[in-house]
Formats: sequence, structure tokens, C-alpha cells
Amino acid sequence: MATPAGSPRPRGRMRDPRLVSAAAVGVLAGLVGVSALGPSSRMRAELRGIRQSLARTQERLWQLQRLLEEAGGQAAWVTQQEQRLEAMRQRLPVSSQVPVLLDALLGSLGSAQVQLVDVAQGNLEPVVGLDGQPVRIDEAACLGLPVTLRVTGRFHALAGLLQQVTGSGFPCVVKVEHVHLALKDPTTMSLNATVQLVLYVREA
Repeated sequence: MATPAGSPRPRGRMRDPRLVSAAAVGVLAGLVGVSALGPSSRMRAELRGIRQSLARTQERLWQLQRLLEEAGGQAAWVTQQEQRLEAMRQRLPVSSQVPVLLDALLGSLGSAQVQLVDVAQGNLEPVVGLDGQPVRIDEAACLGLPVTLRVTGRFHALAGLLQQVTGSGFPCVVKVEHVHLALKDPTTMSLNATVQLVLYVREA
């Protein structure tokens, strides 16, 4: 049958779009099947890694949501975090205050009725968190100063000293790394003690 002049010549029969979609899905399924049989155990491992990462992210989001709910909402949570940060600033003086902190530490010995035998300090060292990253406060690195005290005193006096320097009244955060005790005088129950501490400050 002749086509009327001026009419566009048909380019072929129109295909049912559902058939085209089905064909495309079939091709993709075939490609996935080939990939699964072929080189991509690596692809499957990557997909597993992505799913695990998504699951961890979802869990962290749920944890954050619970924290926000417990705090009374986002604004209250932000306020709490700012208060905690301010408290940390006050307990983490700048590193230029180390001489003042050492004076406060040695001053605690007298008030605790403990006698100093020797004191040694190390170098300031960056503090690393559980994630392996440096700990920072207000963009300033958190530093630890190792201090070793050799002292003598009775047990309750030594316990009082440790409670004093690790309490909130001391001008910085102090961690007790190790304590070694040895009996000095059985008649007075006096002890020799080696106390290893870490004083925490912020980089100046």
C-alpha cells in the first residue's frame, strides 16, 4: 500500500514499553548472574561491607536519638554538651600552667601528711583516644604530663593524697597510672610508695 505524499514514513512497529522494561530487567539479571559467577566475589564483599556500614550508622543514629530524648530535646542536649565542655576547659588548664600544677601537687603532700622522697616528671605527650585519634578540646591538643612521686606515709595518708589529687578540687584532671607500696617500718606501719600519675592540660 502506497504511503500518501507528505506523510512521515513509519520507522517500524511501536514496542510495548512493558516488554522493553522486562527485557531490560532480564539483561540486568543476566549481568548480575555473570558477575556473581565471574570475577566479583570482591563485589559481594564490598556490598556486605556497605550493608554493615549502613547498619553501624543506623545504630549510631538511634543512639543519638535516644540521647536527645533523654536530654529533653536537641536544644537541651546542646546546652548539656556546652556545660560539659566548659567544665572540661576549667579542669584542663593550658600547658603554660604546668609549673603551677606541680606546685599544687607537691603542696598536696603536706596537707595529706605524706613526706616526699623524690619527684620526677616526663615530657608532655599528646593524648590519643580509643579511636586512635588525638584528643582535642576547642581545637587544642590535649596533652599528658607523666609525674612519678616517691613518698612515705601511712596507708590512710597515702589514700587521702590520691583522693585529693584526683578530686574535683584539684586544678587539673589527674590519672593514677600505677601505685607500688612497700612496708618501711613495721612498728609505725609506715609505707614507701611509688606513685605514677598523669596530669592533663591543653596545648597553649
